[in-house]
Amino acid sequence: MNSAAIPLPPVFHTVDEMYPLEGEDLKEIQSRYTNLTQQFEKIYGSAPAYFARAPGRVNLIGEHVDYSGYGVLPMALDRQDTIMAVRVVEGNVQEDTINLHNVSDRFPTRALTASSSIDVAHDWSRYVLAAYRGLEQAKDLVGDDGRGGEEKQTPPQTINILTHGTVPIGSGLSSSSALVCASSLALAQANKQRLSKTQMADLACKAERFIGMESGGMDQAISFLGEKGKAKRIDFDPLRASDVMIPEGGVEANKYATLGSGYNMRVVECRLAAVLLGKALGIEDWVQIRRLIDVQKLHKPQPSLEDLAGFVKQHLHEEAYSLNELAELTGFDVDRVRKDYLGRIVVEDVNQKVFHLCQRSLHVYTESKRVEDFQAICQTKAASAEEASSQLEVLGKLMNESHFSCRDLFACSCSELDQLTALCREAGAVGSRLTGAGWGGWTISLVPTHKVDAFCTKVKETFPELLVTKPGTGAAVYVPIAH
Repeated sequence: MNSAAIPLPPVFHTVDEMYPLEGEDLKEIQSRYTNLTQQFEKIYGSAPAYFARAPGRVNLIGEHVDYSGYGVLPMALDRQDTIMAVRVVEGNVQEDTINLHNVSDRFPTRALTASSSIDVAHDWSRYVLAAYRGLEQAKDLVGDDGRGGEEKQTPPQTINILTHGTVPIGSGLSSSSALVCASSLALAQANKQRLSKTQMADLACKAERFIGMESGGMDQAISFLGEKGKAKRIDFDPLRASDVMIPEGGVEANKYATLGSGYNMRVVECRLAAVLLGKALGIEDWVQIRRLIDVQKLHKPQPSLEDLAGFVKQHLHEEAYSLNELAELTGFDVDRVRKDYLGRIVVEDVNQKVFHLCQRSLHVYTESKRVEDFQAICQTKAASAEEASSQLEVLGKLMNESHFSCRDLFACSCSELDQLTALCREAGAVGSRLTGAGWGGWTISLVPTHKVDAFCTKVKETFPELLVTKPGTGAAVYVPIAH
């Protein structure tokens, strides 16, 4: 992507421009917008002026490495997304008021203002309010197109919103980030903030930190940067994306219910591993290190990912570290370790916790190498059908290795996901792995095109929830022609 001309999120005037679908699938999507319009009119007494939509995502490979600074390889889902129908109502109000309804009765109606509490546990409105807070911090941010300034300044207003989401909740397909991204786009449009796709993705990522999620940025990036028919290699600092074309094969996702989450704990472990590794390698500014990629960047000469995996085995022991041992090794007291390296991350009973630093960092470095290898294969044009088949087999092997690493080193799988990935391989997948944070959720499988039907039949006998998807488009605004 050319950083000199980073586009804004697109504005479309027909539904079919936003989705890589046709036939009955497209008609189903169009019906969603028709139904949303009718329900919006029933609730608010007028039609929505525009819609903001943001897709969920599936990560092909590169799990739990984005918050360590390393690249990932996701794609946007082609139809599972969050849509917000929106109308801004002018009036004499003291501060922005957001009237928030949801098509599903599962999510209660809310009326939000800038002073609303963001600490209401498990309430869906927290994600909308987080997006609002993120955009408030960006009021003076000039868009990458050089525009902004006065155009972004708006008086307090009432914003009426009706939301409908189809990304399965708690699935590892990023339903919460889709909600934050759609909210950010809806509110930016209401406030006439002209920000690029990458700026919006960065703001949405930071917004999630208002609710305690130390997101690495992958979910928000692919939600804004997704393109029809293309997976994306996403890199960070600065955020950038490059196209990845998957050799011929079907992408299947299978669901197992979420069991729980240790996401923030893994962020802590990777951060602590980076600190100890930097100190052991004699990096001068090791105290400032926060990510495993910092070790690679600051070490002279710069080591390869294979070198870094070797350093981990050499300098970090396999036994778990206690908080007291971490304090001893860094030379800090326990309170400083908590403050400097745990920060705002909530880890219950942290004094009783142990930290598996060797295993977590070894996963990050080997998984990041798998991302590089995966992309390199995808960028190599096969000279024959036999070579293309061989490439697909190698990609599947990398996906399998990714799952085993998530299971054995990162401990973010579960027995049901292990069973499901094994079943998928037996059913014809060349590779199958968990996708998303893990501890339940979905698996993703790479299946040769000619085996897709038989694969689906076999897997559905045991796991009936099966999603067949292609790379979809990123977040967009839809303004019906009548408006």
